[in-house]
Amino acid sequence: MTLLLISKLYNDIGIFVECIIKIALVLLVPIVVCYMLYEIIVDKDDNKNEKVDEKVKVEEIVVKDAQFEYLKHIEENSSYAKIIKHIAFDKIEKLYIPDKIDDIPITTIGKEAFSYDKLINKVILPDSIIIIEEEAFYNSTLNEIIFGNKIRKIGAYAFCNCTELESKIDISKLCNLTIGKYAFKNTMLGNVVITPNMKCEDFSFSNSKINKMEIKEGVTNLYRCEFECNDMEKVKIPNTITKIPKNCFRDCSLLEKVLIPSSVISIEEGAFEKTLEYHPRCLDGTPDMRYNSRIYTVNIKVTIYCEAGSYAQEYARKNGFNCRPILEF
Repeated sequence: MTLLLISKLYNDIGIFVECIIKIALVLLVPIVVCYMLYEIIVDKDDNKNEKVDEKVKVEEIVVKDAQFEYLKHIEENSSYAKIIKHIAFDKIEKLYIPDKIDDIPITTIGKEAFSYDKLINKVILPDSIIIIEEEAFYNSTLNEIIFGNKIRKIGAYAFCNCTELESKIDISKLCNLTIGKYAFKNTMLGNVVITPNMKCEDFSFSNSKINKMEIKEGVTNLYRCEFECNDMEKVKIPNTITKIPKNCFRDCSLLEKVLIPSSVISIEEGAFEKTLEYHPRCLDGTPDMRYNSRIYTVNIKVTIYCEAGSYAQEYARKNGFNCRPILEF
């Protein structure tokens, strides 16, 4: 009897142990598989990091020649150079920007590279130039610039105060062009064509002495103060525009005619206003210096051409503008 009990006990223990082993295997197998996958992923990340580290090795060197100071940015697969300063002593009527330095393509006119430069007149850019950085020609004597066909960005204030740059700049054929704020302030752009592949921002063409402007169909956005203080006499808003933003045409005192399609459903504050200053006068007509002047705004004397029943017609009537049918534009 005792032997039978012992034998049964051994069998029960064997079954119990077998169950424990099976449970352990069931639990351990996923853990082992997960660990192996983790090791594989970590190993791949390490390899990636090693490759990134290898690629991130960058060297920047400043070099000079008789005309320019350059910054060479050297990477294994992506080297480029920018002009960081014009260092010549003599004035040049036609300045040709080189496309390479030591076989490295020159892609950028750097920040302030020609600012306050009184030794330049006409500048010819090669096709290698992609970016003109902030204030690149600020307050210079530049009077003409020829762009290459790959310009993608004109930075803020890039041509600001180039007062001799008169109607000799054509940006209409440049694709995917971004224009920063006040890029052409106090220049004389003359005729400007805004195309769908341009990306502008607030103040892009502010005070640029535009006397004729065309906004092409397909342009979807206008920007705050984008065309303020310009000299165009008429503007046609395309059917792809839905909003005329705040102060967009402020102080365009010569503006007489604006065509606004029915697609426009919002015209923000000051879009067609001009700023005036009033100073109290003495009896002899001279300013009375005991008092400060007062700034106020009034509507530009512009006629809005629109469709009957449109938002533009309602806006014109509520804000005191003359409005006429589109066919008369």
